[in-house]
Amino acid sequence: MSAKNGDKARYQKNRKRAVLRRSKMREMVYSQKEAAAAVAAAKAEK
Repeated sequence: MSAKNGDKARYQKNRKRAVLRRSKMREMVYSQKEAAAAVAAAKAEK
């Protein structure tokens, strides 16, 4: 791929989107783990 200006901009955009998507996924997984832990704790208390 030639590193012309347009290509570079598109590449950066794609990378940014990928990073955002990855962080969003990580956040979701993290919150799910927290929720699961909370449920487990609630069950343990009963």
